[in-house]
Amino acid sequence: MKVRNWTVLVVVVSFCILTGDQVSCSLRRSPVILRDNAYTNVVVAISNHVPDNETLLHRIEEAFIEASEVLFVATNRRAYFKEITVLVPKSWSRRPEFGKVSTESFETANIIVDRRNQKYGDSPYVKYMGGCGEKGEYAHFTPQFIMDTESSERRWGPIARVLVHEWAHLRWGVFDEYPTSGRDYANFYISSTGKIEATRCPLEIQGSFRDVQTQTECSFSNITGLPRSDCRFTPDMSNTSATASLMYMQFLPSVTTFCHNNASDPGGFHNREAPNKHNRLCAGRSVWEVMSKSEDFHNMKNPPIPNHINVNTKPVFRFVQRRERRVVLVLDRSGSMEGRRLMKLRQAASIYIHNTIESGSYVGIVEFSDYAQVLAPLTYITNYESRRDLTMRLPRVVGGWTCIGGAILKGIEVLSANGQDPSGGILVVLSDGGENRSPTIAEVLGTVEEAGIVIDTIAYSEQADENLASLAADTGGMSFFYSGDDASTALDDAFTSTVINRWDETTGNSPPVKLWSDAVLIPAREEISGEVYVDSTVGNRTEFIFTYTESRIAVLVESPSGLVYDQQYDGYSADSEFKRVTILINEQCESGKWRYSVTNLFYIQQVVTVFTTSHSITEDSEPIMVTPKLSSNEIDFAVTNRVAVFADIHTDYRPLLYVNVTAVFDRPSEITGHKGTSVKLQLHDNGAGSDIEKNDGVYSGYFVNFTVDGHYGVRITVNNDNRQGKIGAFTSGQHVLPIQPDAEFEEPNSTLEDVDPFNRVVSGGSFQLSNYKPPQSEGPTESTNRHEDIYSPSRITDLDIIHISMESRQVTLEWTAPGDDLDIGIATTYDVRVGSTLSELYDDFENAVMLNEDHVIVGNLSSPKPSGSIEMFVVSIPDSVAVRQTVISLRAIDDVGNKAEPSNVVTVNFEFSIGRTTPVITSRNENVTDHALIEIPQRIDEDSLTHPILPKTTEVSPSAPSTEIGHTVASLKYDQKSRTIWLFIGSGLALMTMILVIITATMIYTRPKNIKKSKSKENCDMSDPNEKDEVCLTTDVDETQPWTWHSNDISTYI
Repeated sequence: MKVRNWTVLVVVVSFCILTGDQVSCSLRRSPVILRDNAYTNVVVAISNHVPDNETLLHRIEEAFIEASEVLFVATNRRAYFKEITVLVPKSWSRRPEFGKVSTESFETANIIVDRRNQKYGDSPYVKYMGGCGEKGEYAHFTPQFIMDTESSERRWGPIARVLVHEWAHLRWGVFDEYPTSGRDYANFYISSTGKIEATRCPLEIQGSFRDVQTQTECSFSNITGLPRSDCRFTPDMSNTSATASLMYMQFLPSVTTFCHNNASDPGGFHNREAPNKHNRLCAGRSVWEVMSKSEDFHNMKNPPIPNHINVNTKPVFRFVQRRERRVVLVLDRSGSMEGRRLMKLRQAASIYIHNTIESGSYVGIVEFSDYAQVLAPLTYITNYESRRDLTMRLPRVVGGWTCIGGAILKGIEVLSANGQDPSGGILVVLSDGGENRSPTIAEVLGTVEEAGIVIDTIAYSEQADENLASLAADTGGMSFFYSGDDASTALDDAFTSTVINRWDETTGNSPPVKLWSDAVLIPAREEISGEVYVDSTVGNRTEFIFTYTESRIAVLVESPSGLVYDQQYDGYSADSEFKRVTILINEQCESGKWRYSVTNLFYIQQVVTVFTTSHSITEDSEPIMVTPKLSSNEIDFAVTNRVAVFADIHTDYRPLLYVNVTAVFDRPSEITGHKGTSVKLQLHDNGAGSDIEKNDGVYSGYFVNFTVDGHYGVRITVNNDNRQGKIGAFTSGQHVLPIQPDAEFEEPNSTLEDVDPFNRVVSGGSFQLSNYKPPQSEGPTESTNRHEDIYSPSRITDLDIIHISMESRQVTLEWTAPGDDLDIGIATTYDVRVGSTLSELYDDFENAVMLNEDHVIVGNLSSPKPSGSIEMFVVSIPDSVAVRQTVISLRAIDDVGNKAEPSNVVTVNFEFSIGRTTPVITSRNENVTDHALIEIPQRIDEDSLTHPILPKTTEVSPSAPSTEIGHTVASLKYDQKSRTIWLFIGSGLALMTMILVIITATMIYTRPKNIKKSKSKENCDMSDPNEKDEVCLTTDVDETQPWTWHSNDISTYI
């Protein structure tokens, strides 16, 4: 009998799924708990790459003790750190204070201490996959940042404040309030009151504008009216009026908390106009507004502790040390496992023992039906003989019922043999049916928790017990699904992933990387061939493994240079009992395209599976890895009607860009007894839909094509066959602002490296769908029903202003197209709104001025592009909207009228003047607030207006009229030589002087009428992106040639 009403402690942050090919599902992060205002179960893990250093442990303690007090104040006495577990590497020497590890691991830790990021050095950051209000993956600190407190605090301010800044990213899903990299986030903007403001929160922070290169006063662009690109806001460190924000300048002495939406407290009042990442992704909400909706504080959970109560915020620390990997395979041999199922189980388990688990590990085997028995105690893996001995003990016969709870107890018994502590051990539980004998899973949960073990589960068939996924989630394990289809490699991938996803726990050698897996049906006595790339990040101990379902096969592998590996090669082996052929290349193998061929020697057709694994090129380097994640592993359709799938592709914390990533979902059949179906989903790294950051190496997409309740799995394939892939300069994340910002910090992916062609096949694990009811809507007749469309398009989060034309009040907009259903398909129309203030669009979008097709110069509101495409529209702003400032937002609408949430808001100013003075710190009076600002004169200087938008390298004669197309920026080139010669010859002749004056005046008069002002070359800085907006005159003029305009892109996001 199946048990469904057992209690679980599930707050799933991430999970994994599995189907046909390799696996690399993400593990669930340690579930931090805030109860009675105290955080417990916080795990800090130190990487194996970090050398033994006792001082580092003391520094971690000091940092968290101070951070706990800072956090308590920052949250208005609502949260502090109470219990923190620090996981140290197995390679470190043992110390008396080190306890025994249980479910802690580096891969599931909330905070990791590891080697530096190649781009950002020792700068802390949080790895993100989700959006506003969603938890981050982990916070990354380097040993140097923690150890060298003097250097770190000189660069970023007090370490405790930095830690709280990153904790806010990690725990509450809030974003930076300072201007980060890219054109989306400007250092300065023109406010709704016509002031030039630094992008900051709150506005109460005082300071001045300084050039970071020269440390002098800033200069201004005549086009944008804003300080040029080298200008930064320098805060007044003695400012005492601003109490926020820790998400902006955590190093300011007066800052103690986060920005909020209480206007009566200007020292912490949120600046929703600032063009920063937090406003863009959180729709202008303050950090406190987002925090208040989190599970920590929603509905007044964990209210402030009264001031009269003294609270000891010092955390208690527990240090634990990793041990050797100890695994017990707990395998179902009940009656339903007969025939092909048992054979596939034995094949997959034998590959796990022979080829996957690393030497230095311990492996035991338990089989179960209506009772459980030990087939092999924990065995130390050292050589071929120890591996062979274990494979020969795998289950051989089937029969009986299914008792999963009893099998789990037997697995704990194996881990506890000879007085050993079972904590930290791993059970891999595989079953193909629902439990129908006691003890059940629910009845042994208490023992499991007490033992401190991790349980990975494999649901073998659609009939597998529905509680397997929850069992894995409760214990910090992974969950997988295998349909039983011969054409799927999911079972082997599941076993493999239980090792490769615990990368930092490997003993000695690095774990294998699965490059490829596939299953092919080969007709009788015929041959098939295939290919796989071995890239330069791998190549050690490369294996080609072939399994078959019936009888003998012949295998051949060929290297890129033409070397042939067949039965004559020493590394060739065949195992008829497990129906497996292996070619092991022990030496460093060539990089490039490898080919294989398989011949079916049998008289009937059979399925052959192909697996290719390899190891990193060096033991201390990380190959290209794929870390997948699902938004949840248990989906109640009545609550959540979608699943987000992510694939983080990286090497040494650097992202892989521009590669092809596809997710294949295995779905249960709508008809009992029939095979399920699969559906493909392209994943994107385009900053749209489920993807919050463009070009950060995290590819994602929404899945909504459910069939019925049951187990679902996903396979993720990654390839760079077209050689378009690049290695970026840094990983994605939320970084902390340094006290002295530099150019390097603000130019992500400025250095891209080519990457070899490569393949990876991973699995994201599995999820369990419940309460699915296909939405129905009435058709034209009673007999005709159709599925109701319940999904609106995704919210657009990357709306940007590309160009402006001040004279015509035209704006060029760009964004990434959403889909019809979230980020799938094509939307039906766009709804663009404009206003004079942000509040009009943030708070009252429906009543804001709507643009219609008459306002669209380029583009078609009724013809959106496919999801993921770049949209570019030129729109004319109605005269009814304020002249000084116009705010713009939009949303997509689908064919049945489902409306997306309004996009981020962008701002454009059509009025400003040049020649303004240096920014100053103003004092408070009745008209001016206490923050740095620049008054914008009401007069419009014609020389500062934007010239017509011209196409790149467009030839224009001096008398030709200008056209309103192309780009905003232009530079004028002509030859000055002739003028210089005639000036020299005729300098003393009045007549020639008069002629020259007339010619010059005529030339100026007959210029294109919209060219307002030129600058001499020595006064132009074309390397400045703001300066490029101006019309710059070179010193060389050839007046016999047409004038050539060279347009350059400019970002005029304000």
